[in-house]
Amino acid sequence: GGYISGITKVVEPLAVKVAVEFNKIATMDDKVHSMKFLVLSYVVSTIFSIISFTTIILLAWIGAFAWPKIYETNQGPIDDNFAKANAAFAEQIKKVPKLAEALGYNTKKSE
Repeated sequence: GGYISGITKVVEPLAVKVAVEFNKIATMDDKVHSMKFLVLSYVVSTIFSIISFTTIILLAWIGAFAWPKIYETNQGPIDDNFAKANAAFAEQIKKVPKLAEALGYNTKKSE
């Protein structure tokens, strides 16, 4: 009995939280969150209609072993492009104060 009750104490709050979140999505309580979920669902279903899950796993496996060599060979340009993308992302995020605060970007202007 002790093992099962221990698992239940951990799983039950998680299950309740998941159920509450799915309820919010289904009833459109938080419209932005629901729209993100719908867009993500559409994108994932579109990707899976084009290629199979096995193909995605195979590409991830190949990429996991190819990426270190690709990065080693092209480290300078890759780092430069990531720095540019991060700067552009940070600039766009600062335009949405609540999101910037949640992601840890400083939205206060320096004086």
